[in-house]
Amino acid sequence: MPVAPRDECGQRDVDQGHGSDERRQRGENLAGPRRIDPARSAHKVEADGIRARIGRREGISPKLVEQMEEAEALTAANDTITLFIAFNYGGRAEILDAARGFTGTPEEEFRARLYAPDMHDPDLLIRTSGEQRISNYLLWQCAYSEFIFRDELWPDYSKEDFAATLEEFGHRKRRFGRRGES
Repeated sequence: MPVAPRDECGQRDVDQGHGSDERRQRGENLAGPRRIDPARSAHKVEADGIRARIGRREGISPKLVEQMEEAEALTAANDTITLFIAFNYGGRAEILDAARGFTGTPEEEFRARLYAPDMHDPDLLIRTSGEQRISNYLLWQCAYSEFIFRDELWPDYSKEDFAATLEEFGHRKRRFGRRGES
């Protein structure tokens, strides 16, 4: 699914899961065929004014880290929307890594230690593939997110599916932890 421009749907950030740290630890090649290719991805989004932020660097090859850094540098000045690619990512690992340096001061300090502290908390998490779980994804950030589960596989998720998801989301009453009105 292409990223919709901000003026089309009001998005500031898009976060796309792309290979968990658990999969890497099991020996899966997160950068193999049909996996992340930072250079190709960056050139595709750069032309649309999209800023790319790509994943966690620990435990991956120096060559791939270099490609990720080059892709981020290529798109750094773009401001249409920010695309966060959660590569080599795990929500528990993110929280543990942030906690290691946290001194117990305000929540903002903890947030600053997350992998992408500039990412806004998502209003909506869309889970494709018919699964109804968040799979260790954005555990801190999704505290007050709405979830919508779709049966389509990600490669088949269309602009029309996205529009239907946004329509369903538009009917939700967001309370951010407050009780419903009586």
